[in-house]
Amino acid sequence: MKHLLLFFISLIGLTTTRAGEFSSTVWTRTANGWEFEKVVQAPDVAKADLYERAKLWVVTNVKSTDVNTLYDDKNQELIVTTPSLAIPNLKYNHFSDQALTFKLQLAFKDGKMKISASGLTYFGISNSRQVYNMPVETLEIKRFVPSPYKQISDHFDAAFSAFVSKLEEAATSSKKDW
Repeated sequence: MKHLLLFFISLIGLTTTRAGEFSSTVWTRTANGWEFEKVVQAPDVAKADLYERAKLWVVTNVKSTDVNTLYDDKNQELIVTTPSLAIPNLKYNHFSDQALTFKLQLAFKDGKMKISASGLTYFGISNSRQVYNMPVETLEIKRFVPSPYKQISDHFDAAFSAFVSKLEEAATSSKKDW
């Protein structure tokens, strides 16, 4: 009887410790969910130039419909959009066509651009064709295999960091060919 009880306790421990949750080294978990904020310094670059460079980069690189993008062309102070970053298919999670979407807000001042992101949402289609579209805080995938959360968050952190770096480079660079 003791062995059976120990077996069930270890089985419960396996499922709960491997379930995990989404974590990030780039984003910060707040009471409102996952958020990101970075101020990019661009000394000697006018607000209008930063705005135009970032706008060109967003139009060229962000995978979003025009309906989901707002440009403040009059004051050149704000760009808001909803990008999606693809997540490669992962070994253990039985999902395909995965992405994480988020609200991206770019604010501009002379010599500065503030990059803010929030509303991190997971989208995925399981191999059984079930669609998942939910905030990462509510994402639960329990399996007897290593947690997909770590894989999802690692892939997303890398993709998001590259996304921000390219945006930062484009906005602060004086090159016209980006």
